[in-house]
Amino acid sequence: MYQYLLNTGSRYTDDQHELKDLIQQVFLHLWEQRERLPEVQHVKAYVTRAFRNRLLNTLKKTPRFIPVTEDDLNPRFTESSYLEKLLAYQHDETQRTRLGSALAQLTPRQLELLEMRFFMQMSYEEMETVLGISRKTIYNIIFAALETLREGMRREV
Repeated sequence: MYQYLLNTGSRYTDDQHELKDLIQQVFLHLWEQRERLPEVQHVKAYVTRAFRNRLLNTLKKTPRFIPVTEDDLNPRFTESSYLEKLLAYQHDETQRTRLGSALAQLTPRQLELLEMRFFMQMSYEEMETVLGISRKTIYNIIFAALETLREGMRREV
């Protein structure tokens, strides 16, 4: 569950320390409030939603600018290793281009739902609980996303 929450939070921020702190805060809050919490059927979805809400509230309060350092102004380009070059050549450039353009056509909500369904392996019921939208809406968004991906993969580059 911990790694799952960490992966979920990584979609919103790269600050791993902040994510770990938020996960601990969620679990601590749930423990402290355990007597007053309602009985839930889908614990994973409940905890995920609690974590997501806390994370989004924290992100709303943080400044939206990124400080620029001297190193950011002087990037150092490193040459790829031979193995990296070899692996890059082994990939089918056409397929990557098609997939990249198809993914670029998806909305952020479609990407989020595809990730939850296929990478995090959440059920539709869990997704409904976490996101607070109807299951029918989830079905429709995922269907539209898959259709967009199918069409994008069929196109000529």
